[in-house]
Amino acid sequence: IILYFTVTSVYYKSSSFLKNIKWLMPFWICLFISWIFSPGEIKLQVLMRTISYGLLPLVVFGLFIPFFMKHPHQLKKTIRLSVLVLVAGLLLYVIAPQFVQSIGEDNQLRISGLLGNANGLAMFTVFFSIILWYTHRRLGYYSKQQYWLIMSFYLLNILVAGSRTSLGVFILFHGLTYIHMKKGGVRILLKYVLAPLVIVGMATLGLAYVKKSQVLSSRARLNTLETMGGRMIGWEWGYQQVPQALWFGKGLMYDSYIYGKSFSQELRSVQRGLNAAYSGILAILLDAGVIGVFFFIIFFIGMFSQFKDKRLILPLALAFLLSFVFESWILATLQPFTILFYTIIGLFQFDPFTLPEN
Repeated sequence: IILYFTVTSVYYKSSSFLKNIKWLMPFWICLFISWIFSPGEIKLQVLMRTISYGLLPLVVFGLFIPFFMKHPHQLKKTIRLSVLVLVAGLLLYVIAPQFVQSIGEDNQLRISGLLGNANGLAMFTVFFSIILWYTHRRLGYYSKQQYWLIMSFYLLNILVAGSRTSLGVFILFHGLTYIHMKKGGVRILLKYVLAPLVIVGMATLGLAYVKKSQVLSSRARLNTLETMGGRMIGWEWGYQQVPQALWFGKGLMYDSYIYGKSFSQELRSVQRGLNAAYSGILAILLDAGVIGVFFFIIFFIGMFSQFKDKRLILPLALAFLLSFVFESWILATLQPFTILFYTIIGLFQFDPFTLPEN
């Protein structure tokens, strides 16, 4: 913490830091209050998680974003690094598949790459696809051919990971962004006529076609849609626990703690939905309570309200909300997704046309 504030005070004077910290502080304070009510056996871990959770946006808005704004070409190196991580994961699948493959529902092969699990690989990829969009569309880096080549490679990794949520996030963000960046009558036509027709067509004709195809039906795991991939049983039980800590919750990590304590390893290995909350909304309710959810919504709205291009608010907000519903990464600190989330928010808060050429 001392090193962080020393570096930011000496090297960076970030308006992004001040703008976002005022929205973060109420939620962060609420997390410290929640820590008071956390179970004694995990109290120290909860405290460390609470401190580190607050440090994440501080580091991103105080260091990462000012650095990228002063040196925007460094984003290209970040994209390059993500591609190398994904390529290494696919190569490892060829060389030693037992380390990066898993069998999902309906015995479908899913690849996790270097991210540890398939959903993690897909989320890592879809978040970097948003950074790639920003780097190309807003900063003008990459030719069209290079952009579509990298974007296609990202989509390939999402498909081999087999994550339906991340695929939905990918389609939602890039589809809505394409529509919202159009002007006048074209945007109205796409938004209110063509988009609904496509959605209805995919929900009826497309789904019917997938059901008829045994390969596609198995790959899409349609037989698990009704239970949301096993999540429904875990959600039902989890929401029943919310009244026990209704207002302030019981601290970060409580969601994973209560599932692990209440269900045996054997049961959780059979019923995937009982391993964790598998929902950012449910996780915040259990960890920070109703008041925490309120302050998180304020934090969320406050960050998005600072976007320079207001047309990007809806596509990005809906994409992240879809991910929040089915994954609980938003309250975690030891993985790349929360960091990427804040990085994307910070990038979208700046007008790239005011950046220095070099």
